[in-house]
Amino acid sequence: MRGQDLLHKSFHYKTGVIKINKANTLKHELAKFLLSWEAIQNGHEVVTEAIFLNGKRADVLLLDVPEALEVVHTESEKSIIKKGKDYPVKVSAFRSQSVINHYLKELKEETK
Repeated sequence: MRGQDLLHKSFHYKTGVIKINKANTLKHELAKFLLSWEAIQNGHEVVTEAIFLNGKRADVLLLDVPEALEVVHTESEKSIIKKGKDYPVKVSAFRSQSVINHYLKELKEETK
């Protein structure tokens, strides 16, 4: 099944556009941007804040795979596993601070 077929009909999206959810923290949104940016650089079709047919929302959806990338901060393993069961696609979870640290390290290396 294609990723587009999994999205709620009321969800209007444009690939490659990174939507900000003001209810999330700056760390969460920054990590979501970084994951989206990398996926786009790797040729994926990306939708953020994607709403599935069942009403569940994914931070980043790779339409061409399809796979959901979820940014987590304080969520437990149990919560992450539940998301994997609630979403109609494979879910990969990324800790916000780990994502940010990875790119900060990469940026520091670029400036050397």
